[in-house]
Amino acid sequence: MSIYSYKGGYPEKLPDRVRLDSGLTLTSLHTFSSDELSALGFSGPIETPSYDEKTQRIRWDGAQFQVETLKNNSCDFNCFVDCFEKSSLNTKIYDLTASNRTLFDHYLALMRYFSRANNQTYTIGELKNRLDAVLCNFDIVESDLTELSGLLSDHHFVPEDILDSLTQYQEWTIDPNTFQKMGPAFLPEPPESE
Repeated sequence: MSIYSYKGGYPEKLPDRVRLDSGLTLTSLHTFSSDELSALGFSGPIETPSYDEKTQRIRWDGAQFQVETLKNNSCDFNCFVDCFEKSSLNTKIYDLTASNRTLFDHYLALMRYFSRANNQTYTIGELKNRLDAVLCNFDIVESDLTELSGLLSDHHFVPEDILDSLTQYQEWTIDPNTFQKMGPAFLPEPPESE
């Protein structure tokens, strides 16, 4: 399967259709020549380089894939995601999404982030924000944090850089638009009657 970059974006297979800046929609892109695709903003076909998943990762720089060597202490993101998806904590959270729409939305955003960040540049801050959004909408207990902390440690993350204390997860909420933590809302005391 050939993959193409559209306007420098991460390479994917050709879409079924593309809407041009002019508003025109084109379909059947697989029938277009390389020159026609290039004129529309597609570059490719692009070859994914071979690499050793245990010692290297690939990163898209907007023009081509770069193979980077993992440092001994660097995070093994792909392996972490695989292990997280198989964890009992993930199963527990997923099972609760059926009855909690907010948790479902944040869980879906976390899974989309995992998918989008796979083999690309990811940041500890973004990972923390997405995990916070899920954990602040989930009745988390100490054993859940312990399991997640172990997963993070096993994959060369520093858990303290990502996870907050259990108390913070129980008291804070997440802004659904920005994924930033918000402190508990306290109503002002009513004025004393005279």
